[in-house]
Amino acid sequence: MMKHLRRVLKVFALMALVLTFIVTYFAANNFPVKQVKAESPVAVQKAETPLRDKETNTANIVEKDAWWTDPAAYKANLMLKVNGSSLSGPMDVIFVLDRSGSMDMTYTDNANSEGYPLYSSPCLNQKHFYLEPLGQTKEPVENADVTKVYNNADNTLTVYNPDVKQWEQVGTTPVHLFEQFTPDTAKYIPYHFKKEGDAFVRISHWDATAQVGNKATPGVWVHGEEDEGCYDRWMLSKKAITTVSTKLFKEHPENRVALVPFSIRDSSMVEHLNYNSARMNNFRDNLVSKNAEKGHFDTTTGTGIDAGGAITDTYNSIVGWKNNIVDNEAALEDMLPRLFTTPQTDYQYGLSMAYNLLQERSDEAKSSKGAMVVFLSDGVPQSASTMRLGWGGGGSIVSFAQADARILSMSDAITNNQPVAIEGALTGLYQRHDINPTYLTPLE
Repeated sequence: MMKHLRRVLKVFALMALVLTFIVTYFAANNFPVKQVKAESPVAVQKAETPLRDKETNTANIVEKDAWWTDPAAYKANLMLKVNGSSLSGPMDVIFVLDRSGSMDMTYTDNANSEGYPLYSSPCLNQKHFYLEPLGQTKEPVENADVTKVYNNADNTLTVYNPDVKQWEQVGTTPVHLFEQFTPDTAKYIPYHFKKEGDAFVRISHWDATAQVGNKATPGVWVHGEEDEGCYDRWMLSKKAITTVSTKLFKEHPENRVALVPFSIRDSSMVEHLNYNSARMNNFRDNLVSKNAEKGHFDTTTGTGIDAGGAITDTYNSIVGWKNNIVDNEAALEDMLPRLFTTPQTDYQYGLSMAYNLLQERSDEAKSSKGAMVVFLSDGVPQSASTMRLGWGGGGSIVSFAQADARILSMSDAITNNQPVAIEGALTGLYQRHDINPTYLTPLE
């Protein structure tokens, strides 16, 4: 019973840490954040020596509450009080970063026949709006400008939709934000606006040349533009990693930061990108077209591009342990801009690789330094069956075991430095993928 309680408390501690990182980062960068109820300051007593007793290194949420202050503006007060032990001294920190498409507002791999990029993230700028389409309407004036937004007397808008070549009426009451765009909510994608003074400015635009998804003909709606002030979970997560890492490097000369991106696992990435289907051909070609600017595929990631446009070699996006802060900071600064979002959300792969990084540390590091895994995700996992059986014929993506509940074994192993227990032989369909065999032990 106590063992399971400790696991729960450790999860609470991680949740509180991630919340602190994100809120701190938002405040530092003037992003709109939820208003937090002010509380009396409480003095925090730092430990004189690092606390290394994993049995006492726990935290507990003693009080939590949330309430709306302005629902129409999506403003709420959040309150979270946590007590627990603190760590001082050098730390090894691993960021496990979700790079699945639902993190990214520019993700277009799942664009449907109407050119709506399904399962992409919405823009998170609370000063921007997704508006309600009200249907087809007549041309607002003779020879109307198809790039212009026309204001109507009934407080609606008239805009032109180039994908269907018709004028449409749009309401001006914002709809609620979504976790990601599904087939039910995709209708709002063409209607992303911001206001400049009293005027509505349309951000969504139609890219008539883009080859995306399974579409036979070009064309996709682009609904998020960084130049327009849009941002998403993908942008915020990468910037938060940079901000927190910079602070860690300043706090102690022996602090180290590693990075583990996850979606499709790295060892399967090239096979997936080169898989011969219209969907993956379009996806790969879009990445290759941006390679000169973004550097997705070169010696840094262990890959290249052949004369036919196929990706070669074995992809590697992990930033492992470095011997000094200069190299560590340079490696993170180099890799983060090269990352791209893909199909799949194989979070178990991300935790597997984090486990490997923790276990490969020296005995001295394990005994003298604290360790922490920070998991950054939008919380939408891939199904266990898909991870076990593979995706789209592009190669197997296996799970830890036959049920997602086995993730508890991984969480426990990460915190106590013990080998991961598995069912049956060390190889086979349900082996925890990409864990170094040195760190595996069969269940008795």
